[in-house]
Amino acid sequence: MRCGRVDEVIEFYIERQLDPATYAEVDEHIKSCAECSRKVEAAKKSLGLLRDALGSVAPGREFDEKITRRVINLPLPSPTAATHAGAGDRNAAGTIETAERRRLALLAIGAAIIFLIALLVVIWSFSPNG
Repeated sequence: MRCGRVDEVIEFYIERQLDPATYAEVDEHIKSCAECSRKVEAAKKSLGLLRDALGSVAPGREFDEKITRRVINLPLPSPTAATHAGAGDRNAAGTIETAERRRLALLAIGAAIIFLIALLVVIWSFSPNG
């Protein structure tokens, strides 16, 4: 196996998500290649630090239940209301509903940003200059 291929599968190797034959090939290669062995150890350390960091900021069970309850309780728009409502016909309930959906959308965007930052940290740690 070549070093470039090890770089491509290093995370899967660490997580033991490779098929047995590929895992054995990578294992043999890192035993004989000091550079790849160093990269595997650095990746293990980076993934451990990332897990520790993300584990400490994970939302609690109550958070998941609260969000699920809110999403389930959001009323579905009625087809007749959507077709008959004009731009200026918003009532207070519609405004609250819109605000609630915006909050949920912002929450989803925030979660996606946190995930992307974590992903960039992992990718950066695997880069040759990282």
